[in-house]
Order: sequence, then structure tokens, then C-alpha cells
Amino acid sequence: MTEKRIGIVMHGVTGRMGTNQHLVRSILAIRRQGGVTLKDGTRLRHHERVNSGAGDRRLDLAGATAKFMGAAGLVLDEPAARRACEAILAIDERPARQTAGALGGR
Repeated sequence: MTEKRIGIVMHGVTGRMGTNQHLVRSILAIRRQGGVTLKDGTRLRHHERVNSGAGDRRLDLAGATAKFMGAAGLVLDEPAARRACEAILAIDERPARQTAGALGGR
């Protein structure tokens, strides 16, 4: 039997309904069962990610940029993610209005 570890992202899951319906009744129940077995016998299990960049795993600029681009790339196209990254890296050197404009796509 093959085993694959996966991450689960839930958008818009908030409040009591999100906690009860999505987290407790679905995701935690699947984790307690050890994952989900597919028809071909492959088992999907939750992968607990380690917070890279925390504590003794501090990231250098290239690592932090890569981490940001990976996360931003989930919701932004590459040029928009790059603009956002550059705006955040220059946040101490730009006026707030200019940073806000860059993050807003202007």
C-alpha cells in the first residue's frame, strides 16, 4: 500500500459552524482514522508542516522570499506576487500610501 502525505487548506471556514462542521466532524475525524484510503489502496494522510523560519530554523532573505512566493502563488499570479513581495521587502523605505498601492495592484 502506498502512502501519500497531504496538506489541507480550508478557505472561509470560520466561526462555530466552521469549527464544528469542517474541523471537528470532518478533518479531525479523518486524521483520527489515520487518513483516507483510495480505491487503488493508496492512503492519504495529513502532513503536519513544520514552521520554517521559526526559532533555530531562521530563513535568510532568499529563503524568506521563496517561502513568500510559494504562499502568494496560491492566490496571486506570478507578477502580482512579485510586486507584493517587493513592496513588503521595501516597507521600511516607502511611504505607507505607496506600499498600499503596490499591494493593491496600483
